[in-house]
Amino acid sequence: MFSIFKDKLQSVQDNLATSFRGLKATEPSPDSTRKHPVDLNAGADLLHKYQTEWQELHQLAEENALAAQKVDVRVGALHGEAMRQWNATTQLTAGLATLPKLAAETDKIVSQMEELQTLVAAVEGSLLELADAVERKELQERQLESRFQLALHREKRLAQLDSLRAKLSEGHRQKVADYEKEFEKKQKERQETFGKAFEEDLATYKQTGVVPSIRPVLTSGPSLEEVELEVDTEALDNLLEE
Repeated sequence: MFSIFKDKLQSVQDNLATSFRGLKATEPSPDSTRKHPVDLNAGADLLHKYQTEWQELHQLAEENALAAQKVDVRVGALHGEAMRQWNATTQLTAGLATLPKLAAETDKIVSQMEELQTLVAAVEGSLLELADAVERKELQERQLESRFQLALHREKRLAQLDSLRAKLSEGHRQKVADYEKEFEKKQKERQETFGKAFEEDLATYKQTGVVPSIRPVLTSGPSLEEVELEVDTEALDNLLEE
C-alpha cells in the first residue's frame, strides 16, 4: 500500500514538472499565436487528469489509514500475547527457582520423620517405665493414706489452736476497748476541766486585765502506748503439750 502511494505521488510530480517544462518550451510567439489558434480544452483535460490522480491518492491514503488501524490492532494483540507469554515465562522461572528450596524442605521433612521414629521408640521405653512408676505410686498411695490421717489429726489440733487464739484475741480486743473507753472518758473530763479553767481565766482577764499564769497540767494514768495487757497463756500451753 505505502509503495503504491509513493509511486503515484512521484508520477504526479513528474507529470507536473514535464507539463510545466513543455509549456515553457512551447510558449508561442506573438506571430505564431496569430497563426495557430489556442486549444482551450487542453488545460481542462490536464486538470481532470490531476484531479483523478488526486482522488486515487486520497483513496489510497484512506485505505492506508484503515490498514494502519488494522495493523495497530494486530500489533496490540501481538503485544498482549507477548506479555502473557512473558508473564508465564516469569512465573515458570520463579517456580524453577524455588525447586532447590523445595528439595531442601523435603530433605528436612525426611530428617524430621527419622527423628520422629526415634522419638516413638523413646516413648515406648517411657511407657514401660510408666508401668513401673504406677506400681511404685500404688505403694506411695498407701503410705500417703497414713500420712493423710496424721495430717487430719494435725489439722484438728491446729483448728483448736486457732479457736483458742481467737478467744484470746477477742479477750485482748475487749480489754483494749474497755481501756479506750476509760481513756476517752478521762480525756473528756480533762477537756471539761480545761474549758472551765479557760472560762475562769477569761473572766479574770476581763475584770483585771491581767492574763493569769498557766497552771501545770496534771496527767493521770498511763498513755495508750504504755498499757500492757495481761494474757493468760495457760490454755495455750496445755494445748501445745497434748
